[in-house]
Amino acid sequence: MNVAVNTDAARLGQYVSDFSIFMMAYFVDDYDEGYAVTQTETFKNWEKELEEKHGVKVLSFTFYDGPRHFMTNKEIHAPEDLKGQRIRTIGQEVCTESLSAMGATPISMSGARCITASSPRPSTAVRPRIPLLSRPRSMKYAIPSPRRAISS
Repeated sequence: MNVAVNTDAARLGQYVSDFSIFMMAYFVDDYDEGYAVTQTETFKNWEKELEEKHGVKVLSFTFYDGPRHFMTNKEIHAPEDLKGQRIRTIGQEVCTESLSAMGATPISMSGARCITASSPRPSTAVRPRIPLLSRPRSMKYAIPSPRRAISS
């Protein structure tokens, strides 16, 4: 038996693409809404497909890494403010397409480069998980977005 610990929807989406919706900006507002989705018949069918076609059984889908926020080198008040911003994201299509739809230019790069990604180049912003924001080095180049409405 192989066990995966603390995986996320992007990785599961490589097997059953519908899981990727959890990575989309603004899909849910908080943990409770996300949890409610996992209790639907639709979600249970995704889990069934994952197990039957790929041999991966979900034991729990309750891990919550917190909302995402933009760390940018300018203030972001509305999606329109993202126009022209080069934003680091994972390469999952739902993430890159969401950023493109808001006017940003998605830049796929490893998470390890997030800390320096908002320095002068290669990107002007990142969408980190909240724990990354607690690291002093993370804030060296950033102006935190003043509104939660831009988080996902």
